[in-house]
Amino acid sequence: MTRLVGLVAFVGILAAPASGQNLQMPGCLPQPENEPRLVANPDARVTFRCKDATAIDLIRAVGRQTRIPIGVVLGTHPEAISAIPHAYNLNQVTAADALSRAIDGTGYSVKEDAKGLVIMAGDLAPRQREWLTHEYNDLPQVLSQSMTGLGIMLTIWMRAAIDPNVGGFAGSILGSVNDEVIAIHLAQPASTEQIARHIVTQGSRGMWIFKVDAARLPSEPLTDEIDIESYQHYTNSPAAYVSPLSSRHP
Repeated sequence: MTRLVGLVAFVGILAAPASGQNLQMPGCLPQPENEPRLVANPDARVTFRCKDATAIDLIRAVGRQTRIPIGVVLGTHPEAISAIPHAYNLNQVTAADALSRAIDGTGYSVKEDAKGLVIMAGDLAPRQREWLTHEYNDLPQVLSQSMTGLGIMLTIWMRAAIDPNVGGFAGSILGSVNDEVIAIHLAQPASTEQIARHIVTQGSRGMWIFKVDAARLPSEPLTDEIDIESYQHYTNSPAAYVSPLSSRHP
């Protein structure tokens, strides 16, 4: 366990994600909105039709349409879910069915409990497993921040544990004037995974993505991060997750 003292504030944008782990959003996913239209979805059904989408795109669609907290733990080969295009034609399926389709053939698995879902790589390297389960002490007992800000805080804590000599971050954090301020209460010690899962169960809920390199030389830049995305600014309307090109595919 690592004792971190005084890491209670920050400014900045983190460095770019490690190579192969920059998960882009295609045209099949709706753009964020300040106040998106929401519809009732009591049965947590998922509609997603897209000619060219990756597994992570479908996973994002599942989270945004159902508002189920989701975690994604990338492994040694993150391209298994982030770089291979597929044609999807899903209409009002369950979240479980949609995620089963997303991870089919990728080596990933899904675990579910009362706190939501975690999609876990089957090829985690020892370094990745170490930092996913790493426990922290002496973090703030209560912390209020936007969900994105809390994800950056968690990344800072993890990087400080990985390399105590890591430098600071300068810049600004993009957001909306109506971003939810989330208050989290941290029981300690708590692991990286436990903290991330706790964050995305708050407010409008969200998704966390664990992006840690399988190996790193001491001379290499530190790019490991926890990316946390709030569902707040995304519509859950099924129509928004249907590409005009989807009709070409059965």
